[in-house]
Amino acid sequence: MGQAGPRILIVMRRVPTHARVGNTAVLVALAEALRGKGARVDLLVVSARAFGRRPVERIDLPAGSFDRLHCAEALRLGRWVVAARPGPWIGALGAFAGRILRGGRGSPGVWPATLPVTAGEIATVEAELAREPCRAVIADYVFLAPLARLAMAHGARGIVYLHDLMSQRHRRFVEQGRAPDVPAMTLDEEVGLIGGLDAAVAIQEEEARQLAAHPAAPPVLVASMPRRAVRVAQAVADPDRLVFVGSDNPANVDALEWFLGDVWPRLQALRPNVRLDVVGAIGTAFPDLPRGVERHGAVADLAPYLSRAALAIAPQRIGSGLNVKLLDYLAHGLPVVASPLARAGLKEEAAACVLEAADGEAFAAGIEGLLADDGKRAACRAAAFAYIERHHSPEAVYQGLFRVIGLDRRPVPSAVAGD
Repeated sequence: MGQAGPRILIVMRRVPTHARVGNTAVLVALAEALRGKGARVDLLVVSARAFGRRPVERIDLPAGSFDRLHCAEALRLGRWVVAARPGPWIGALGAFAGRILRGGRGSPGVWPATLPVTAGEIATVEAELAREPCRAVIADYVFLAPLARLAMAHGARGIVYLHDLMSQRHRRFVEQGRAPDVPAMTLDEEVGLIGGLDAAVAIQEEEARQLAAHPAAPPVLVASMPRRAVRVAQAVADPDRLVFVGSDNPANVDALEWFLGDVWPRLQALRPNVRLDVVGAIGTAFPDLPRGVERHGAVADLAPYLSRAALAIAPQRIGSGLNVKLLDYLAHGLPVVASPLARAGLKEEAAACVLEAADGEAFAAGIEGLLADDGKRAACRAAAFAYIERHHSPEAVYQGLFRVIGLDRRPVPSAVAGD
């Protein structure tokens, strides 16, 4: 049974399969925080584009993540969601045929989140707003910002959760010689999509500053990702063990490819017994791993892998937004050696627990130096816990957003539900 407070509607274009993946993890955490302030939080998946090339998806979210979850142009069968339009089925057949022609290799395809809003998606949101009023509509990614603006005509606050600066993301992919996973876009074009909204939410401070400096930008907030310190007794069985956690998105594939090619041989020369746990779907992109690297695939619980590691790596060179897994590392008290890009989303005081390394030689030397110094790792562990507790409590992360929505006071009584 849902809560009786003001209704918040989140609109997205992805079936939320589980809470460990990128933007879904961000939205599940946001919903938990909003519900903690007395709001009702509904999630609307706005069209069958959410399926991409898989016409059947399984939703595996924590119980009660949202008060209501509705997928347009789809059928719900318990936890399973089945596309009710032919497009995803045709796309799946085409992808299967293409994989056969390419000898088993997949292709990246189009990221559904980056497609323009359609008339059908507008009609879906219009119908949802007519069904029941809401206090605010939060659009997932810049490309759905027109749906948040639509809500403002109904008296609701219009907010967009950016996750990434797409103009910056495209440029960084090109600079590293990678095929961009988003369309080319200037900052002016990006701001043009979000102009006039009540707020745009950036996931890290540097991107927020870039947006806020644009004369046509709406009010810009920062809301990163809440985390709680996981203070368990640390028993590192292998002081030479590292960990890297990630999905198989292009930024992570590039990161691990660079690390294994440029850093790993240097590190093994310095420390022959070093080991690396590769956790998550990222492992599927690397059928042949070098000596000392172990693939673990997607796991239900990261804690066993994080608790046995001596430190974590974050070698991302492309992308934008916030490296959420880096916060997982810090929440478990792990020192991190990170690229400048991976480190960019954190505050300056994170330097006490995140060592920045700009090239392969510095990365290998930084890892070896931390592995060789138990005292330094212990100091990093204490600093990591302090950083998470100071900057990543739900109240610290979401206070600006609570204020825009009107949840910065006591929970609103049920008599004004829907506002």
